[in-house]
Amino acid sequence: MGASTLFLLLGLLLEGIFRMPWVQSRLPFQAYGINHIQFEYQLMRLQDFTRRYGAPDCFILGTSQSLRGIDPEILNPALQSSSGEKLTCYNFSIVGVNMSTNLLFAEILVQEYHPRLFIIGTSFLDYTTSRENRYDPRFEESAWVKYKLGHLNLQGWLIEHSYAYRAVLYLSYAAPAFMDFSEVHNEERKWGFQLSEYGYGYSDHAIDLDEPLTEAFINNFLEQFGDFGLSTWNLDSLNAIAELAAENGITLVLVEMPYTSTLVELRGEDGTAHAYSQTLQDFIARANARLEEIARQYHLPFWKAPSHLAYPPDAWHDLYHLNVHGSPLFTRWLAEQLDEALQSGAIELKQANKEK
Repeated sequence: MGASTLFLLLGLLLEGIFRMPWVQSRLPFQAYGINHIQFEYQLMRLQDFTRRYGAPDCFILGTSQSLRGIDPEILNPALQSSSGEKLTCYNFSIVGVNMSTNLLFAEILVQEYHPRLFIIGTSFLDYTTSRENRYDPRFEESAWVKYKLGHLNLQGWLIEHSYAYRAVLYLSYAAPAFMDFSEVHNEERKWGFQLSEYGYGYSDHAIDLDEPLTEAFINNFLEQFGDFGLSTWNLDSLNAIAELAAENGITLVLVEMPYTSTLVELRGEDGTAHAYSQTLQDFIARANARLEEIARQYHLPFWKAPSHLAYPPDAWHDLYHLNVHGSPLFTRWLAEQLDEALQSGAIELKQANKEK
């Protein structure tokens, strides 16, 4: 027996072992070589969701703001009542990504699931100077992402099809820590608990909004704005998502994610507003103006976060993330906007793809 034949037989044996339900039940998630555990848990939840309910008709895209701010379990009933159909929405927002990375996700989701609606949760924080050309090789250089987007490569094929290869990748996640799995396990436990079956990021952590901001926090926060220029790279990526949606007959909605007035006022420990508070507010106005311009260009709704919602004192995970006490209010407001827009014909959903 030749070495190549022996190697092939060994590979088939390992693949058979790692496909066994007993073995799979002991792996917390499928590793796709990206080493972004929230993303990989999110992908696993999406696959479970699809097996249980069918392919989602709608995806929520964005960063941790929309992950923690929009709960599809609250949103879905409004979509169903408005359309007269049973529509499902899944939250595919990923912590720490750029709009350019969301473009990659949108392209994959269009090919894989043929959705009818994209909801992009965004805010001025997505377009700061620090996000301009911020390259994330975990996604941009991912063999699996390239494979899913039609760029054939052996590693990407193995990641997509081989359970054994994904198990090896899982083990590699602890390599930078000299095979100390404590950090990997901490992330596993965190996202295994926090992600709902609809992709929503549950958090019951709450801050005290009356607590003054420290000088260190203000300085660190302002650092990401640099000269307060807008990230054209990420705005161009949002344009590209709008074009992708238009080309595929997908309805696209832009919604501004909420943040606290405390964040914008930048009041320090002495209670006075920071010198850059007005500059920050001007930046937010310019960012929203560009979003409105994109919305007009592609005939999209852009709904700004309402200021009238009576959030409870414990509604905020931090100054720009809602938690489980605040997200229901925001999601219900968003559901009302969607319901009104669908009922009035301001937005329409294409016919369902019966083949998906």
